[in-house]
Amino acid sequence: SLGAAFRPAHAGVVERTDVARGARFCARRRRVWADGACGKYSMQHALLLLGIPVTQKDTTKATKVPPIMTRLFGTNEGQLKRGLKYFGCDAIERSFKNPDKLRKELDALLAIGCPAILAVEQNEHWVVIAGKQSKNKYYWIDSADDDLIGYSEWTDIVDWIDNKEYYLIGV
Repeated sequence: SLGAAFRPAHAGVVERTDVARGARFCARRRRVWADGACGKYSMQHALLLLGIPVTQKDTTKATKVPPIMTRLFGTNEGQLKRGLKYFGCDAIERSFKNPDKLRKELDALLAIGCPAILAVEQNEHWVVIAGKQSKNKYYWIDSADDDLIGYSEWTDIVDWIDNKEYYLIGV
């Protein structure tokens, strides 16, 4: 089911993770994250949304991060920006201390058809915000989620970020 792992509790659905709000990921979500490839997958998903065909092999070439280094250290924002530039995309980097400012920037990017790569889980994981389902619900793509694609309320996304700084790369 679309987004079952991250539905708000008030939607009448029992949460699969059954943990405190703001920590809605569980051990199964770490399957892909543990290999450090969430950044490369997020870049690939954002590019595919823009109609740019790209494989994981292409992302490795573009970021200049070999698979073994990805497994050990993940992919940082500089490597993601380098990879996006390789594919001819501008990386629109934004950092905020206020979630309302993040949301305003995210809404502006989505309004012009730009997906955003978002740092979540205390900047330890990358996901893509792909669009809006409604005024307050956002579609996400998360390589570590069994469903891969889902949508969440804005407040749940802020909880997912779980940090006092909010960082995104618009594509």
